[in-house]
Amino acid sequence: MPVYRTGAEELRLIVTNLGHCREGFLDRYSAEQLLAIGRAQIACDWDIFPDQWTPKQIRGALLGRVPLFDDDGRPL
Repeated sequence: MPVYRTGAEELRLIVTNLGHCREGFLDRYSAEQLLAIGRAQIACDWDIFPDQWTPKQIRGALLGRVPLFDDDGRPL
């Protein structure tokens, strides 16, 4: 069952999670794109932050796709 968060709670979580990324990584995306990336990171249930994703996973996240990883945390 999905966790319900208010809009403010979701934004705080995304800001916290993206705060673990390299600063240079974040600068190339708009606020809307960062929301999409942050939502994909939350949905993937892995503590692998977006600056460690493959370019294909980032492109997918921008389209609403959740990144997939194998049991060892390697990108699929």
